Amino acid sequence: MFWQLNVGQMKALLRGYFLDNVSITGSRRRRRRDEVRLHSAQAHAAVSVAQLAAAIAGVVSACDLRGDKKLGAVLASAAALVATVCAEAAESAGANRPRVTSAVKTGLESRSPAELLTLTATAATCLRGAAALKLRAADVRGISTGANANANAMAMSISASIQKGIALRVCLPCGKSMQY
Repeated sequence: MFWQLNVGQMKALLRGYFLDNVSITGSRRRRRRDEVRLHSAQAHAAVSVAQLAAAIAGVVSACDLRGDKKLGAVLASAAALVATVCAEAAESAGANRPRVTSAVKTGLESRSPAELLTLTATAATCLRGAAALKLRAADVRGISTGANANANAMAMSISASIQKGIALRVCLPCGKSMQY
């Protein structure tokens, strides 16, 4: 049997084929981009936590704890161990060694309360960002069981509150709280 297609039918066939392939390719590309973004955020969070742990180790080793040198040495050792484990975790999360080394050296040189507060805020922000990206990736894949279901509900209520214009309360380091 001989099949005959007119130009309109051919266009419709090809349009459907190309649109299906482009939308599938676009969603794969988007999913891959989101996975790379999540992986990068997790590595950055691990590096920032390693930097904070190194800063704490540096400060504790430099502090004199009311004349008890043994306690100071023990705390410095424990903080250095935590910094080492965090640095290894950062490398296993995908951060390259020079980046981790630089962050740890910078952390060890941090001494002022302002620097420690900045490192703490940076680490907390990085961890929250990585958690948000992980939640979004799970939501895109349609996974919402157990802890993700609770996190999804909380994220939905937070986004609904922000959309409604409810004022957000922010606690400042000095102890005061402001409403935005």
